[in-house]
Amino acid sequence: MNYKKYVIVFISTLCLLIISCIGMTWYVDPYFHYHEPNKHFDYVLADQRYINDGISRNFDYDAIITGTSMTENFKTSEFDRLFNVNSIKVAFSGGSYKEVNNNLKRAIQANGNIKYIIRSLDYSYFFTAKDEMKSMFDYPTYLTDDDLWNDVSYILNKDIFFKKIIPIFKTYSKQGSITSFDDYTNWSGLFVFEKDSVLRTYTRTDKIQKSVQVSEDDKIRFQENIDKNIISIIQENPNIKFYYFLTPYSILFWDDLIRKGEMEKHLVGEQMIIKSLLDYDNVHLFSFSDNFDLTTNLNNYKDIAHYSGDINSYMLKEMHSEKHRLTRYNYKSYLSKIKKFYSNYDYESLFK
Repeated sequence: MNYKKYVIVFISTLCLLIISCIGMTWYVDPYFHYHEPNKHFDYVLADQRYINDGISRNFDYDAIITGTSMTENFKTSEFDRLFNVNSIKVAFSGGSYKEVNNNLKRAIQANGNIKYIIRSLDYSYFFTAKDEMKSMFDYPTYLTDDDLWNDVSYILNKDIFFKKIIPIFKTYSKQGSITSFDDYTNWSGLFVFEKDSVLRTYTRTDKIQKSVQVSEDDKIRFQENIDKNIISIIQENPNIKFYYFLTPYSILFWDDLIRKGEMEKHLVGEQMIIKSLLDYDNVHLFSFSDNFDLTTNLNNYKDIAHYSGDINSYMLKEMHSEKHRLTRYNYKSYLSKIKKFYSNYDYESLFK
């Protein structure tokens, strides 16, 4: 074989291999970037930031559970039964308001049948900047934008091909399977929920610090975050019912706020987000921080913030029954109630 023929064969073989890899990636599509799950393969849902966009755009559903790790233990089967929907769960552990909202916008753009969205509003993201993301370095933007050119990072990704596509391809059968959304991201069964374990995770500040003053810059920054990443999507989608809830962290979270002098700042933030959301008829806003039996019982938690799956189930039932809903008529009494309780709680009793 002369040199010219060798080059032609080599290039042809290389092109064939590349086309085959692209074809297999499209056919298996482990992150559902192009289509819904292939019914002949077994899919294990994992890697939230790689897979959630594909789930949001290409699955069949009419309701969404989303937010941070505070939503990971929800069971869509319970949501479906209570609200008569067909839901998905796309949680983003540590996700900022912006990250969660970006995914919701793409979901709504792709699916015109969405009726309900349940979303957590985490206390820990009060006063963050409107464009804050968890980490731009490990976020696969080639999977979450509409730029076809950067899809090369997906269709010719060596790690994805050998660690995802090949293993899934080997499961080919007449009837494939997929992880249920009850189990996807659900970590409740992996931890012990008890007071002693929670206390071991908590590092208490030795001295109570002077109360932090909320600056006008703080308020402006938080309002920008609210307007861009929470309010805008409500305004643009009046036919969707948004069930938002303020995350019920444990009593130790409040102890930490007090000792760091951040209680007043937190309450200002909570009031801002409540007042902003109560102007919209398609918003159902809930808070469970006034369920003091819940927040003071450390056996409900694995650390100062993360509660068990039983609490997720409880919150779903309460939201369906419209209990713990905040309205224009009760939110002031709610804020007064939690301020009085958490400001006067005997925190020292927790450590005896």
